[in-house]
Amino acid sequence: MATKVGSPATQPEAACGAYTWFCKRSRPALMLAHPYWGVAEIGLEIGDLWVAASSAEKQHYQRVANADNASYEQEMAFLQQVEERRQPSVAGKDGGSIAQAAPCNHN
Repeated sequence: MATKVGSPATQPEAACGAYTWFCKRSRPALMLAHPYWGVAEIGLEIGDLWVAASSAEKQHYQRVANADNASYEQEMAFLQQVEERRQPSVAGKDGGSIAQAAPCNHN
């Protein structure tokens, strides 16, 4: 899964829904078929195609979205485990908390 620009390098891109997957797959063909259409025209046509799509086609994109979401959740769980391992332990060996030292005053 790609990462978004500006996000931490390890943060996976959020999962996409069924309609978004449909848009990602439909947009390139529409742009080739209608090179002079702008973003609005392409968006309207994709919306019309989605409304006209069969339930079987929509179910296909829902399965793709579900797989994407499962992958995203798996990656996030892994990253959370990695982050938990990186956190220094604040508990002492006996399970009690470690007392924090008072701040130094060097005036």
